[in-house]
Amino acid sequence: MCSGETPERRSYETLSEAKKQAGANAVILSRAERAEAELAEARRQLDAVAKAESASLVNQNGDLAMFNVLFSQTQEQVNKMHGLRLKLGKDDGELDGKLKAAISALADAVRRCAE
Repeated sequence: MCSGETPERRSYETLSEAKKQAGANAVILSRAERAEAELAEARRQLDAVAKAESASLVNQNGDLAMFNVLFSQTQEQVNKMHGLRLKLGKDDGELDGKLKAAISALADAVRRCAE
């Protein structure tokens, strides 16, 4: 301790350095959070542009618009059929098998149309 450095002085310097580093870390974190927010906003804008372009294409072509409507309706109907199969077939294994077979037959028909 001849150098005039006391344990208290070393603790003070260490604390001071830690505070400076914490401040620097806070600035970096703030910049990173802003960058993340900007990236999220850019992604939202890009998604909106993509949806608008897609909607524009669909609106320009009546057949494509009808395909889009029918596709959405079919997805909704299949989801409802699945829910009913789960509800009706949970206590009746035989009925569940028949409902599964019916949905599978529908899936096969759709698959054939896609070929």
